[in-house]
Amino acid sequence: MPQSHRSADELQAMYSQHKSRIQKLIARVSKLESEAEEHKLVIETLRPLDPPRKCFHMINGVLVEKSIREVLPMLEDLHKNLLKTIEVLLEKYKSEDAAFKQFVKENNIKVMS
Repeated sequence: MPQSHRSADELQAMYSQHKSRIQKLIARVSKLESEAEEHKLVIETLRPLDPPRKCFHMINGVLVEKSIREVLPMLEDLHKNLLKTIEVLLEKYKSEDAAFKQFVKENNIKVMS
């Protein structure tokens, strides 16, 4: 819809929606990066230890006893998946940010502080 057909309220609502989507993506990426870092630290701690050694793994709030041999591959897979998800979300962020900048430009929006 061309800018001349949009009211100031509509533009404000659309602007807020764009900003909200971008902020949610940033928050999600931040949370996943924190989780990935935690997984990395645990992996680095477990890797040099004896594989049959027992360790405990939290699954859905239940502490389960397993060996390092069983837990380490699961943690490494989870870590890889977290990194892939972060990559996808960062691409989505870039796309959303570009769309937001285009929206601001097309509608000649000036932000007042």
